[in-house]
Amino acid sequence: KTQHSVNTRALRDSSRLPSTLSQRALIHVLACRPRVGTLAATQDGVHLSFCSLSLASLEQYRSLVSVQGRLQSCRQCTYATKKKNHMRTHLRKHTGERPYRCHLCPAVFARNNTLTKHVRTHTGERPYSCSHCSSSFSREDGLVLHMRTHTGERPFSCVDCNASFSQ
Repeated sequence: KTQHSVNTRALRDSSRLPSTLSQRALIHVLACRPRVGTLAATQDGVHLSFCSLSLASLEQYRSLVSVQGRLQSCRQCTYATKKKNHMRTHLRKHTGERPYRCHLCPAVFARNNTLTKHVRTHTGERPYSCSHCSSSFSREDGLVLHMRTHTGERPFSCVDCNASFSQ
């Protein structure tokens, strides 16, 4: 269970909280604001995957999000964000809209940065270079994995035998 620090300034505004929501739930959402988007909606209500908070319904969750004032919540799922352009991009998951087209092949994408990464498969551009050797990569995550060969970092482990792995 995650421990949360309480934002006392935000608690002064708790009069805006609907009476059906608990003070504990308000404290929780104020403390977890950056991670609000990791909720899961089930028949039993809304649950956070990283701690034990459960709300009775998606409507109750949306009420909490609206108390934040800065967050927008998706009407089709539990996604929430502070930025309008992030919400616009997220909604493409529901609509299937893919406005970004590759000029070299028929591929289409919902996000411009995904198109940029894709175009590198055609151009051979490899902007991420290793500072320890001559290797370079088209994607940052490729460099991150490669760097583990130099650092020896093995962040993943087996729960049964404690063997560790780099990916």
